Amino acid sequence: MVDSLVWTDEEARYIKAVFRWKDADDDAAARRTERRRHEQQKPAGEFRVLVVGAKGTGKTSILTRFGQDTFPSEAHYDRGCRRPVELDDGQQYMVDALELPAKHLPSDPMLGQALDITEAAVLVYDVQSAQSLRIATAVAEFIRDNVGTREYALMLVGNKTDTNANTNPNDINTKTDDSGEVGRRVSRAEGAKAAAGLKFWGAESGCAFVEVSAKTGEGVDGIFPRLGKEILRVKRANRLRREQAERIAKQQQQLLLAQKAGAPGKKRLGLWKTLSIPFFKRQSAY
Repeated sequence: MVDSLVWTDEEARYIKAVFRWKDADDDAAARRTERRRHEQQKPAGEFRVLVVGAKGTGKTSILTRFGQDTFPSEAHYDRGCRRPVELDDGQQYMVDALELPAKHLPSDPMLGQALDITEAAVLVYDVQSAQSLRIATAVAEFIRDNVGTREYALMLVGNKTDTNANTNPNDINTKTDDSGEVGRRVSRAEGAKAAAGLKFWGAESGCAFVEVSAKTGEGVDGIFPRLGKEILRVKRANRLRREQAERIAKQQQQLLLAQKAGAPGKKRLGLWKTLSIPFFKRQSAY
C-alpha cells in the first residue's frame, strides 16, 4: 500500500469508514458547540408570562412540553418554568412562565396580583370543551379591564388537538363539531374568531392564536417565541405612542411661547387710575 496508489477493496472500505466516522464526529461536535453557544449566550431580555385557563385544559402539560420536551406522565413542571427562546432576529430571550392554578380563577385578587408581575398571558382552552373557551375569553376581558393602558400582550391557545387521532369515529359515544372534526367541541375557526375579538393594544386582527397538542408536542415550541414577538410589538407601540405624545406636548408649548412673544397683551391699569378716568373714556384704556 505504501509503494502503490492502488488500494485493495478491503483498504478502500476501511478508508471510507474512517471518513464517515470523522464526518459524523464533526457533525456531533458542531451540534455540541452550537448548543453551548446558545446556552452561554446572554439573553437580550426576559419575558414574564402568565399561563392561565380552566381546569383540565393542559396548562401544566404545555409547560412541561415546553420546558423538558416530555409529557407529564414522565415528569412535569408545577406552577411554571424558565427556558430561553430565540426569536426570528436571532436574539435570545429568557421566558419566565408562571402558571395560575384554575382554583384561583374565581379570585379576582389572585389573578390581579398575577397580572401585576407579568407582561403577557397565554390563555389555554381545551378544544373538546366549549365551556373552557368561554372561560378563557372571560379571563381575557378581566385582563383587559384591569391592565388599563399598561402594555400587555395576549395569546389564545387551543390545546388537545391530538384528540382527533385518538378517537374512534365509529364509536356511538364519539361526538363531532360543526366542521365534522371528531372529538371536538370547538373548531379551529371558532377559536380564531374568539381570538379576533380580543383586541389588545390596537391589534386590528385581535390577539395571537394557535392550536397545539401538549401530548404530541405539535405547535408547543411556537407558543412562546410568537408571544415574545407580540410583547416586543406592544412595547414598541407603547414607546412610539409615548414619544408622539411628548412631541405634541413640546409643539404645543413652543406654540404658546411663540404666541406670547409675538402678541403681547395690553397693560391693564390699576384700580385708582381706572376710577380717575371718565366713564366714557374707560373702554379705550383697556
